[in-house]
Amino acid sequence: MAANRTPIGSVVRPPPDWFGRHLMGAWATQGPCVGAISIIGLYNNASDGSVIRVYGLNYAAGAATQIYFTKYQGTLGTLATGLATPGMMYPGAPLEWGQVWTLPSAASQGTVFGAVTAFGNVAYDLAPGYPLGIITPGWTFALQTNVTNIILNVGFRFLSVYD
Repeated sequence: MAANRTPIGSVVRPPPDWFGRHLMGAWATQGPCVGAISIIGLYNNASDGSVIRVYGLNYAAGAATQIYFTKYQGTLGTLATGLATPGMMYPGAPLEWGQVWTLPSAASQGTVFGAVTAFGNVAYDLAPGYPLGIITPGWTFALQTNVTNIILNVGFRFLSVYD
């Protein structure tokens, strides 16, 4: 008998599905700036100890580049407002934690823990089914280019949970 079998009537679903009502999304753009790399980060502004789990990313860059996943404490740059304000994917659900910050920077920020490759003006979707990053309160999960003077677009799909 297979070890992964479940009792009759049980359902196995990934965590984002169980908490689908609480999933949030946010999108931001950092325009090109001469001599600076583009950085877009999701900051955990929770005051109750909740962590943010990033389950999906949409990203695109204006030219071929590596896009680094970084983490750093606090916020840098400008708080993205308007359409970039995080919102619930389920209509009528209350807002959870999370803020998006954008920054042009002459130097890399934070600690790099992963990377993806982007080709110019091609949109990518990354949703492996497990958290791409877990953000504790007071920290930022950011994507940043390694090439200067290009536009960066990033969409986050995330879940705020109390661990």
